[in-house]
Amino acid sequence: MRIVLAIDSFKGCLSSVEVESSVEKGVKLSCPQAEVEKIPVSDGGDGMLEVFSQLVGCEKVTVACHDALMRPIQAEYAISFWCGCLGNCCCLWN
Repeated sequence: MRIVLAIDSFKGCLSSVEVESSVEKGVKLSCPQAEVEKIPVSDGGDGMLEVFSQLVGCEKVTVACHDALMRPIQAEYAISFWCGCLGNCCCLWN
């Protein structure tokens, strides 16, 4: 039996990868012979950067910056030799 897991994150609690790993453990307990395929997904909100980084193999970078009210915050972006991603905006370069 082959089972495909494509589960979005639980906001502020578990990432897509963490949820799928937990479900896989449960599946393996009840059906040890099952072949489980995990596919991280995101709806474009929280967790999108982590999913994108995992699927494409990007490196995540954290930088100090300011929000709209000029409060200091930490932001992350992911980059690879062919892809740059900042927040919910992704650009592919030829």
